[in-house]
Amino acid sequence: MRYAVIENGVVTNAIMLASPDDLLPEDGQTFVQSDVASVGYTYADGVFTAPAVEPEAAHAILLRNAQAALWKTDSVYLRAAKDGHVWTDEWKAYTAALRAIVNGTDTTSTALPTMPAYPS
Repeated sequence: MRYAVIENGVVTNAIMLASPDDLLPEDGQTFVQSDVASVGYTYADGVFTAPAVEPEAAHAILLRNAQAALWKTDSVYLRAAKDGHVWTDEWKAYTAALRAIVNGTDTTSTALPTMPAYPS
């Protein structure tokens, strides 16, 4: 299992152990099972919290994810066309929203739009 190593309320490492008894924590350390916590997360009252992301980094992540989602729409479009499905207005709007994020005309979004159901 994966464990977060916590010191003073901050995750300082993540380790794999078969059991938390396989390794004794050093003074001031605690091991808490977590599949998501990484270095820099905080831990308080049984809850892990991700560190804040600088606005520039968050925007770069949004752009990268929007581009990846836009590439995926090409694949969905080709499969839909191949199977004789109509490219729906929802997919057209989704693709346009992604394109606006990627080309910079959408400067206010902080998250990707919700992907519609696959054409059927």
